[in-house]
Amino acid sequence: MTGDRADRAREAYLQAIKINPNFYEAYNDLGKLLFARGQVAEAIAIIQQAIAINPKLAAAYYNLGNIRLQQSKFDLAIQSYEQVAEIQPDLAEALLKLVPFLRINNELDKATYCCQRVVEINPNSVEGNFLLADLLIMQGRHDEALRRYYRSNKVKFAAARSRGEIGAICLCALPKSGTVYIANALQKGLNIPGSPTDLVGCVPIGLLDYYWQIKSPEIYTKPVSCVITVHTNPHEWNQFTTMRIADRLLVNVRDPRQALLSWVDHLNRTQQSRDVPTQEELFFKFKCCPADYFSLSISEQISHEIESGFLPKAIQWIEGWLDAEENPSFYPEILFTKHEDLVSDPKALFESILNFYELEKSNFPLPEPPKFMEGTHYRKGRVDEWREVFSPQQIEKASSLMPKRLLERFGWQA
Repeated sequence: MTGDRADRAREAYLQAIKINPNFYEAYNDLGKLLFARGQVAEAIAIIQQAIAINPKLAAAYYNLGNIRLQQSKFDLAIQSYEQVAEIQPDLAEALLKLVPFLRINNELDKATYCCQRVVEINPNSVEGNFLLADLLIMQGRHDEALRRYYRSNKVKFAAARSRGEIGAICLCALPKSGTVYIANALQKGLNIPGSPTDLVGCVPIGLLDYYWQIKSPEIYTKPVSCVITVHTNPHEWNQFTTMRIADRLLVNVRDPRQALLSWVDHLNRTQQSRDVPTQEELFFKFKCCPADYFSLSISEQISHEIESGFLPKAIQWIEGWLDAEENPSFYPEILFTKHEDLVSDPKALFESILNFYELEKSNFPLPEPPKFMEGTHYRKGRVDEWREVFSPQQIEKASSLMPKRLLERFGWQA
C-alpha cells in the first residue's frame, strides 16, 4: 500500500472507531496497518484494544503473533498463536510459522512443542506431522519420527485422491525387469508425467547401487502426481528417504538369472552406442565390470556376472526389499510385482497396481506388448531363456546362489 493510500486508510479506521468505539475489527485492521508501516509499539497497543473489546477475535491474536515473531519474542508469539488455535482450531497451523525460526535459534524444544500442539489439535496436519518428524529425527527419536512421516504422507495422498488427483506412484524396479515398459504404461494410462527430475532423482554409484537424490523439499509436502521410477537399493538411507516422500512403494522384480542375461546384452549394446558411457566410464564410474569385460566372450561375461557381478547383487537387492517389508520400522506398504506376471498376465499385473494405489481400473488402457529387438535378448519376453544360454555349469552355479526364500516367494524354479 502506498503512503497516500495508507494515510487515507488510517484516517478511515480512526473515523470508524470514533463513530463506534467498540468496532474491534477496525482496531485490528488499524493495528495491522501500523505494523506494516513500522509503528510496532502503536500496532501492539491498538491490537490489544481490539482484544480487550473482543477476547475471541482470532485475527487479532494472529496479527499479534506475527509482530512477536518479527521481534523474535518467541514465547509471546507462541502464546498468541496458541490463542488463535484455541479460538479457531482450523488455524492451529499458525504455530508452524515459528518452527523454522526456532530451529535456526536452536530452540528445538519449543519448535517441537509447536508441532505437537498442532497435531494434537489436528492429527491429520500434513505439515505439522512432517515438521515434527524432522525435529524428532534431530532428537534421536527415530521410530516415532518415521511414524510421523508415514502419517503425513498417508494423509497427503488420501486428500489428493479425494480431489481426483493420483499422487506419486513410486516404482522401484530391479534393472532389466521391465522398468521402462511399466513406467511408460502407467504414465500413458493414467495421463501423468514421469519422474520430476527437478524434484527427485536416482544416483547410480555402482551396479545396483542406486541412491535417492532429493533436489527440492517441495516433494515432501505437495502431492505431485507422477510416476517416480528408480532402481533404488534398500540401503538404510533409501528406506528413510522413501518414508519421507511416500506412503506406499511398488517394487518390481524378475528372476535374477534371466535378468542377468538381459543385463549382459544391455552392456554390450551400450558399448556399441556412441551416446552412452564408454567402457572406461562403465568401469571407473559404475564399477560394474572388469576392465577387459568387452573383450570376453558372452559365456565368459555371463560367468563374471554369476560369480561377482549382477547375480549376487540382484539377489541382495531383492532380499533387501523383502527385509524392508518385514521390518516393523518401515511403514510404507510395499506391493511386489514381477516380470513373469507381466509376460503371462499383464492385465492382472496392472490391475494389482491400480488396486494398490486405489485408482480406477475401468478407464486404464492396457499397453501394447513390447517389441522384441532382433538379434538381441532384449524384450524377448522369455522367463527361462537363461536355461538355454547358460552352460550346465553356469546353470548349476547360478541356481545354487538363489535363496530358497526368493524361489518360494516369487515362484521361480530352482
